[in-house]
Amino acid sequence: MAFVLERFAYTPMGTFGVLRRGEHTWYTVERPWLANKSNISCIPEGCYSLRKYDSPTPGRGTVWQFNKVPHRTYIQIHKGNTMRDVVGCIAVGKELGIVNNEWAVQNSKVAFDELMALTEKDDEISICIVFHKNVEMIYEGL
Repeated sequence: MAFVLERFAYTPMGTFGVLRRGEHTWYTVERPWLANKSNISCIPEGCYSLRKYDSPTPGRGTVWQFNKVPHRTYIQIHKGNTMRDVVGCIAVGKELGIVNNEWAVQNSKVAFDELMALTEKDDEISICIVFHKNVEMIYEGL
């Protein structure tokens, strides 16, 4: 079963969405859309495959890394609370909130641990990223 990331807010304080797989849901935060520029933009909407990756970033551990994002490399799903915690990546959380006067996702470690436990036996997963207005088209295709 594929994941669907339904983005619902493109703002200067980050791009926010809901990541779903079956009955499991998490909130997400990404950088704002800046024409897919490396390290400062969220990735384009579309469908992608991801594989597990042992990140060399201290404390990060195993993450999900996107394969073949146009003009981009090392895009991952990992822990983080605000757009400042991601460099073109996606962070997951359990709730939406405010951290240091910035829009954020909260309880990221709990959310990330749930995501990794759910996909523990998977070597590869797929995800479709859509703006919420277009989500019905994606569900019809899964």
